[in-house]
Amino acid sequence: MTREEEIEQLLREIDNNYVDVTWAAKEAINWADQHPRKGLWDAQKVIEWLRNNAGTYLEDNRKYGEGCEYDISELIKDLRKAMEN
Repeated sequence: MTREEEIEQLLREIDNNYVDVTWAAKEAINWADQHPRKGLWDAQKVIEWLRNNAGTYLEDNRKYGEGCEYDISELIKDLRKAMEN
């Protein structure tokens, strides 16, 4: 069942069992907590990963008369990989 179909089913159940707005809202929130949308990343996990790994991607080009810069494409690739696990 797709996420959209699951949402439609939940809405039908809420409509069929309608008691009050508070109950319906709680049912919807509980369902959403139990069925997170795919592809979402945990912000705390992202921040922690960046804190622990960002320095690895820093390239010090001062010896060439330039400043420091990040290898952004590799950082993004590895961040995506880490967040999918």
